[in-house]
Amino acid sequence: MRIKINLRFSIKLRLPAGYNNLIQAFIYNHLGEKSDWLHEEGFKHDNRKFKLFCYSGILEYGKFCHAEKLFVFPEAVSFYLSSPVDWIIQNIAAHTLLEKQSHLGRNIGMIESIEVRKSTPPRSNSIRCRTLSPIENHSTFMTAGNKKKTYYYSPFETEFSELTNSNLQKKWQSLHNEECPYTIKIEPKFNSHKRESIINYGSGDNKTVVKAWHGHFQLTGDPEFLQFALDAGLGGRNSQGFGMVDVLEEKEE
Repeated sequence: MRIKINLRFSIKLRLPAGYNNLIQAFIYNHLGEKSDWLHEEGFKHDNRKFKLFCYSGILEYGKFCHAEKLFVFPEAVSFYLSSPVDWIIQNIAAHTLLEKQSHLGRNIGMIESIEVRKSTPPRSNSIRCRTLSPIENHSTFMTAGNKKKTYYYSPFETEFSELTNSNLQKKWQSLHNEECPYTIKIEPKFNSHKRESIINYGSGDNKTVVKAWHGHFQLTGDPEFLQFALDAGLGGRNSQGFGMVDVLEEKEE
């Protein structure tokens, strides 16, 4: 299930670089009584915990002010939120509509409307998508000097598709408590490394620098698994604002 949350502020919206964490906080603040459980526990598979939601960045254009290191958006803004877990979306929609005011960082505004997009599984086993938030896949390992290092994969490396598939299967298993019967393949439909984005999540001492990829991708798999991918998000860090895609077209294979 996917919704679009439309917000309005009395003045232009100002958000710091790395504002994804503020959208994440907005989501948890409107989740209701299950907020702590989802944040601390979530859906488990082996030693992994999944939140099973993803979201886009602010959809409207924001001008970056280098002097203040923040984005300036128009008064009316919106973002998408999706999840394969209906109660997550339903709780957030219900709680946001009950509030007269809402916070996004230090900005106080109001929720104008919520648009619901029902999940209809793709009709074919191959869909072309565009990113609404960039996709990242990474591995973490220890160096010879016993230091932790994170390596971010490019879509042009085979590990990118392999990790996307493995990650999505684990998400499926965490929700359904059974072995995932599906696989998925992801291919970039571009050939330029200029599609790589360096994203800050958070700021100050809590800042994480993430390498992720924007662009068009071809997804191939069972239609039910493709729909799960659209709802849960692709790659890692979905609950931090990565891996949301939107369908452009389908084709039979």
